[in-house]
Amino acid sequence: MNRKIILFLRIFFISPEFILLLLPFALYQNEIFLMDWAQQKLAQNGETAKYLGGIPIALLAWTASTGVKIINPGGEKTTTLKEWPEYIEWRITFYVAIIYIFVFCLGGLYFSTAQPVDRFTSSILISSVIGSMLCAGSIFFYSNELDILLSSTNKK
Repeated sequence: MNRKIILFLRIFFISPEFILLLLPFALYQNEIFLMDWAQQKLAQNGETAKYLGGIPIALLAWTASTGVKIINPGGEKTTTLKEWPEYIEWRITFYVAIIYIFVFCLGGLYFSTAQPVDRFTSSILISSVIGSMLCAGSIFFYSNELDILLSSTNKK
């Protein structure tokens, strides 16, 4: 198999985001007090809680705009970055993060349109918000690391 495909599959399946994709099903199957409490609070707040499903969408927009700067910073920085040995891994990690955050956006949209709010939809919302925040945090980390990398190579 192609090295890039194997790298993509490794990054996709061996990640905390993958666990968060499976989390709603695990929480739904098990009687967990926290999920009952979350479901009650989300059901009580009605329309206000529906807007929580927009958090993953907002984070997708931020992640996409920041991620493009990571993949293609422009000018001489792009040339320097493409010569870096770990560039392919960073690029694949960015694409995996975008895929995950898009799936988490679908979870947020599902929660926003689901009636009534039950334990399963509550667990989908919690997983979607935490997962999208994790993806955005990863992209933020990569952005900072890229700035450090490029500033250290420019000093040499």
